[in-house]
Amino acid sequence: MRRVLPVAVATALLLLIAALYRPTGPQLAPTPDIRQLVELVKSDPDLWRLILLYAEELGIQLAVKPQKPISTKITLHVQPDKVVAGGAVVASGVLNTSRGPLPRQLVAIYVDKTLATFATTDDIGRFQAELRIGVYKPQVEIRAVYKPLPGEPYLESNATATVEVLYNKTTLRLSAPRQVKWGDVLTIYIRQDPPIQRAVRISVGGGTYVVEARGEAAVDVPTAALTPGMQKITAYAEGRGPYAPATATDAVEIVAETPQARLEAPPVLIAGLPAEIRYSVIPNVSAVLYIAGRPYNGAVPLDVATGFYDLVLRTAQAPPYRSTSAAQRVFILNAANFVPLAAAAAVVFILVKRARKEEVEELYREVRNAAPQSAVLTIQAEEALRLLAHAFYILGERSGVRYSKMYTYREYAAKVTQHAKNQDCLRHIVTLAERAAYSPHTPTPAELAEGWRCLDQL
Repeated sequence: MRRVLPVAVATALLLLIAALYRPTGPQLAPTPDIRQLVELVKSDPDLWRLILLYAEELGIQLAVKPQKPISTKITLHVQPDKVVAGGAVVASGVLNTSRGPLPRQLVAIYVDKTLATFATTDDIGRFQAELRIGVYKPQVEIRAVYKPLPGEPYLESNATATVEVLYNKTTLRLSAPRQVKWGDVLTIYIRQDPPIQRAVRISVGGGTYVVEARGEAAVDVPTAALTPGMQKITAYAEGRGPYAPATATDAVEIVAETPQARLEAPPVLIAGLPAEIRYSVIPNVSAVLYIAGRPYNGAVPLDVATGFYDLVLRTAQAPPYRSTSAAQRVFILNAANFVPLAAAAAVVFILVKRARKEEVEELYREVRNAAPQSAVLTIQAEEALRLLAHAFYILGERSGVRYSKMYTYREYAAKVTQHAKNQDCLRHIVTLAERAAYSPHTPTPAELAEGWRCLDQL
């Protein structure tokens, strides 16, 4: 039945829209009240969606004007308005709009800015919830907040009320020695006023200890797990019923002793051989000797390269003694490093020379591409251009400006001429290349030989 009525109304409204959209001849039926139909549609979102669906099927374009949000108003009352801490109050109210109450809506209720619970409005917009007041303040704010779900045509609203909270203040005192030797037991004494039974949480050095106390109590804290130095002690006693929570702080210094470590070794050690190393630790705590960053096992590591390294003696941490170290700089000589040294130098020289040759060859291609493409170069002309590529490579390395075919030979030479040791030789090489590239002149062997001699003077 619920679907029949919307369908019927939707059909009637669509017929009316179709009649207005495509007028027909005079009708004897009375003109319907369009305002009543519009109000009926606006009050039922499901009906409006159904009308839009039928209009789309009939090919009728309806301009939908966005609906103006509907304002809401929420009221809040709290009973009683005065409560003992830990007690309960009842929060109630009504959620309304200009069109009437809002049923079946969620209302969030906050106690002292913290969400406490949700309540749902009934058919006439009323809501109610019981709240436990565990806040120890003279005045506590209760707030009811309505936030509509996405897609609902309502605006949010809120209301507040104040509750007077009655409670007793409490104090907490800590007592601890100013200094404790690392490894000994630290005893912390607690005193409450008034003496009530409740849990006290003590934090020191990242550790937490909980004790049930009434009046006075003591907590023993092992210091071996603490770090030497000043340690802050904090205590928190939870609120219980009409008694408010309490906090206290104190500090203690954890004192550690430093062992004496001595280390003696020759200034030069040979890789692969035992070393005459002497060391001592007072008192006799565990210690480890490191050479080149690794534990010493009776001989200098054979895979260590020749060079300077740290010889380090490091003691273990053992309360009341902190970790300490002694170090000495030594030179390790590894004969195996010198065997491949000459071969490595030769390999490096070959690689550098090969890399230079490849760069000069790439630069020659740049120089060659700058010449007219239609020119047919002789062997002597190509040698002149290769000579120019060598010269430009040398000057490019010095100046940091690499040659590009965007420059003419003479333009690039002008940029780097100040880096040439013999500028006359540079002009001779550039002139030789320009004649080879742009004129039928073929460089003679004598001119090329002079050019190569000039290259050594750049």
